Amino acid sequence: MKLKNKEISLARECGIKIIYQHLIRGDSNQSIFNDFEDKRPYSKEYLNIIIRTFDKNSQVIKSTLSNNTDIKVQQITKIDCSILYLAILEFLYIKDAPKKVIINESILLAKKFSSDDSFKFINKILDKIGEKVRR
Repeated sequence: MKLKNKEISLARECGIKIIYQHLIRGDSNQSIFNDFEDKRPYSKEYLNIIIRTFDKNSQVIKSTLSNNTDIKVQQITKIDCSILYLAILEFLYIKDAPKKVIINESILLAKKFSSDDSFKFINKILDKIGEKVRR
């Protein structure tokens, strides 16, 4: 099934919203996903892949971030962590998502949801991780 880029972008946006709620509330991503609603036409299939992959591999995803930044993860805002975790998940587990697209989408999400300069921080970390895990 060929998905439209906009539907995948919206699924990513929904994904960071769910991961963010997970980081705030501590509930599983799957339980948050079960109650999640967004009126826009996003790819439910892609979002489901994101949620299942995160729940199954969260330790690897979280340790990949902590091993690739000098800043303690607890000092990174939860929204920035959500964006970074989603990008790391895609780097590691969704091989047909191009590295350049993952980084660009993450920057756009940071500009939309985070502080003014967070996109620079996110870009720097993802460039570093992307070089290590994706060629």
